[in-house]
Amino acid sequence: MVSGLPLQLIALAVVSGIAFGGGWQVNGWRLGEKIKQVENQHANAVIEAEKASKAAVTRAREIERLQNEKSNAVEAAAQARREASQARARTVTQEVIRYVQRPTDCRVDSEWVRIHDIAAHSPADSVSANAGTSAEFDGSAASLGDALIVVTDNYAICHESRERLIGLQEWITTALRAEISDG
Repeated sequence: MVSGLPLQLIALAVVSGIAFGGGWQVNGWRLGEKIKQVENQHANAVIEAEKASKAAVTRAREIERLQNEKSNAVEAAAQARREASQARARTVTQEVIRYVQRPTDCRVDSEWVRIHDIAAHSPADSVSANAGTSAEFDGSAASLGDALIVVTDNYAICHESRERLIGLQEWITTALRAEISDG
C-alpha cells in the first residue's frame, strides 16, 4: 500500500513540473517577442545604414564629377594661356632672330655675361658671385644677338612658369570653393 505522503509528494512534483514548464513556455513566448522586436529593429537599422551609405557614395561621386568638371575647365583655361604665351615667345624669338641677322659687330661685355649667368641660376645651383662665365655663353664670343636669344628664351621660361602658377592658383581656388559649398 502506498502511503499518503509519497502520493502527495508525487502530485506536488507533477504540479510543480507543470507549473514550471508552463512558466517557462510563457516566458519563452514573452522573450521570443522581445527578441523578434530587437531583430526587426536591427534589420531596419542595417537597411537604413545601407541607404545612408549608398546616398553618401552617390553624393561623393557627384562631388568628384563636379570637381573634375571644374578642374578640366581650369586646365583648359591654363592650356589656352600657355599656348598664347608660347605663341608670343615664338613671335618674339623670330623677331629677335630677324633683328640679329642684321650685320653688327657688337659684342657683349664679359662682366654682363657673368652677372647674367649668376642671376639665371637658382640658389640651389650653388653659383657663387665669383663664378666665371658659362662655357656655353662666353663673353669673348658672345654677340648681342646671342645675348638677345638667351634673354628671350629666359623670358619665355619665366612666362611659362607664371602661367603654370596662375593655373595652380585657379585650381586651388576652385577646389576650395567646391569644398566650402559642399561643407
